[in-house]
Amino acid sequence: MKANRTGTGRIAALGADYRSTIDSQVLVIPQIEDMASVDNAEAILAVEGVDIGFLGPNDLALSMGVEPEHSDHEAAIQAVPAAGIRTGKPLGLPVRDVKGVKQRLSEGFRFLDCASDLRLLQVGAIDILHELG
Repeated sequence: MKANRTGTGRIAALGADYRSTIDSQVLVIPQIEDMASVDNAEAILAVEGVDIGFLGPNDLALSMGVEPEHSDHEAAIQAVPAAGIRTGKPLGLPVRDVKGVKQRLSEGFRFLDCASDLRLLQVGAIDILHELG
């Protein structure tokens, strides 16, 4: 039996030659979500093939045993942009609103998640509940 070399499902829609081009079409974005990864952010970002670093602030806070926005948590977040600058790799994290986008841009973050599907659903549900009173 001959192996299927074109893939199945959605990947087949990319064509039979997708294997020769797919690496140039995929972003590699490791998540920085604990103090070990904060401490090693520069080494993580320096790995060949890594395109962007992305902080997971809630997981970071959980791993630190603090609440998000605790001063130690914020200090850990602030330690990471310098690694992005030194490696020339953009860093990102999720933010809740436009004010947060402006703040994080001023701090050196360049890949901001402000409109995730979860956030859009949350905002929409809150708006509906407010309208219902």
